[in-house]
Amino acid sequence: MILTIDFQSEIPIYQQIRAAVVAEIAAGRVKTGEKLPPIRTLANELKVNLHTVNKAYQQLEQEGLIKLLGRRGAIVGEPSITDMQQTKKICSKQ
Repeated sequence: MILTIDFQSEIPIYQQIRAAVVAEIAAGRVKTGEKLPPIRTLANELKVNLHTVNKAYQQLEQEGLIKLLGRRGAIVGEPSITDMQQTKKICSKQ
């Protein structure tokens, strides 16, 4: 999974990460059950603070798109219809 961040954008970095992960899932490049990059690894690749990536992952978990498994990392979850409707609303606002 390759994510890019625009450090000049007015959109907060954690929201850019979240949106990029959502786009990867929506495009089918990341499938249900697939592991996401560990928070520390993704933070190093993007050259951002690990708390920024953690905040994005936390938001994705609240939206039902991923499951955080503690030390085992994060995997793409199988969102319910309600989760997908909420995600569409959030994406349409951005």
